[in-house]
Formats: sequence, structure tokens, C-alpha cells
Amino acid sequence: MEERDYTSLTRRFEAVGSVQLVAQSGPYPVQALELGTGTKAQVLLTAGLHGDEPAGPEAALRFVESLDAKWLERCLFLILFCLNPHGYVHNIRESEAGLDLNREFGSDEVEVVALVKEFLRGRRFDFSMDFHEDWEASGFYFYEAKRDQRWLGPTIVEEVRKLMPIDGKVGENDEVIAEGVFLIDPEWGIAGLASYVYEYHTDHAMMGETPTDWPLDERVAAHLKALDTALSHRVSL
Repeated sequence: MEERDYTSLTRRFEAVGSVQLVAQSGPYPVQALELGTGTKAQVLLTAGLHGDEPAGPEAALRFVESLDAKWLERCLFLILFCLNPHGYVHNIRESEAGLDLNREFGSDEVEVVALVKEFLRGRRFDFSMDFHEDWEASGFYFYEAKRDQRWLGPTIVEEVRKLMPIDGKVGENDEVIAEGVFLIDPEWGIAGLASYVYEYHTDHAMMGETPTDWPLDERVAAHLKALDTALSHRVSL
């Protein structure tokens, strides 16, 4: 299989602002970017933890490339647009060590995970969102954890429904909040990124899943609709 061009992605990312090197994934940099000057909300956006889910990194890039001034004035964003560059380049789920990084946040044994955790240490966010894809899904679905249980997921799902179907069955073994919305379960522990961030860095964690079989642009649009809906409901204008 032909390798994906990660360099073109990093060039786009670097064109937006001054990036920070967080870690290395083999020869590829894991980069972060802070944008905005606002104090109404601090937002963590992550993507690309699984290398065979390219819609996440693309959505994160398109978000920063066209970030509306109203959000820049009100928010401070921290974006890690591709946490598994090796997997992205080779179109595989796992890292260069053959590991699913979304199962490794409970320890510091994997260097890239340990460095991401160190980079996040001491930071708090009003909410976080992690972009994913699912090759088994027939539509969009969503995970959420919120300490006051005033769920935003049902509103997000209804907005995304305008763009694509909602899959209410893929996560049926998880606790159901609403159609297509499932709980980031504390019983998962902190091995996954979303649950780790919820434990240590935010009171509101979210994770969107788009169906891999759908065209890339439509998957990207669904992720961006979810994020824009979250911003519209969490940040006063």
C-alpha cells in the first residue's frame, strides 16, 4: 500500500502558527498548536490516535485553517492533530511498535504516550474532543463523560444527523445516554485517551466516531459539525 504524505499535513499545521514538538513517532513528529486569546473556554482537540482513521487529522487541520475569529477571541485551543504519525503514514491502526496507543494511557511504558501525558500535565480544559472513525459503523455515533450529566451528546447527534445517519447499535454494549450517544464508562479505566483526559484534565470529555465507508469530506464535515455544536453550546457569544 502506498504511504500517506505526512509532511504535507505538518506543513499545513505549521502554516497556521508556532507548533510545539511533543514527541516522535519513529521519524515523524507529534506536534501541538495553541491558538486563541480568549478566557471563556479552554478546549483540547485530539485526533489521529489510530493511524487508519485519516478523517480525524484532516478535520483537525481544517478546523485550525479556518478557525472563526469569534472562537479565537473567546477560547484557548490546544490541538494535537495526529498522535500516531507512523500509523497514519502506513495506514495502520497501531504505532511503529505495533501497539494500539488508545490502550496505553494507563502507564508510562510507551514513550510517545508518556510524552503526551507529560505535555498535558497540569493543564485543565473546559472540554475535550477526540476524533475517531469506525469501519464497522453505518453512521455517526458519540461518546461523552460529564460530571454533572447535563449531556451535550444528544444535541450534537441531532446536528450531525443533518449530514449523515446515526448509528445507535455499534456501542450497544456501552451505557446508552441517547440514540447514538454512549457513556465514556469509568470502568474503562484510564487506558484510553478520552477516559485519561476525563480523569485528569477535564470535567467534560467527548469522542466522535464517523463511518469509515463514507467519503472523507463527509466524515470530516461530521466531526466539524460536532465540534462547532459543542463550541456553540459551551461558549457564550
